[in-house]
Amino acid sequence: MGGLFLDVIVAYIFKTAARLLKTGGSSRWPLAKGTVATANCRPQPALGCSTSHIVYSFMVNGARFWGMDEKAFIFQNSAKHHAERFLPESSVRVRYKPAEPTVSAVRDEDQVHP
Repeated sequence: MGGLFLDVIVAYIFKTAARLLKTGGSSRWPLAKGTVATANCRPQPALGCSTSHIVYSFMVNGARFWGMDEKAFIFQNSAKHHAERFLPESSVRVRYKPAEPTVSAVRDEDQVHP
């Protein structure tokens, strides 16, 4: 049992590090208003951790871009609750890389939730 939990921790660390590398410095990127297309939580695979997936679109200079935010969680309930905060067709605040708007991020600290 301990080995399975270790797999969850390793997957969580790997996914979190990959997310940080992708979105490093995003707090200084411009904000755009986006729209949630889908939000779900994928169950923990046999080896790994649960992940919430938020698919969204946003506009920059008249062009539409799409992004997907993946956030790792140790517990599936946490991933599920995170995904449930983003209802399809609801607004989402998106940070995008100015020189490359195809690189974007949905940061929890930018969101306004009731």
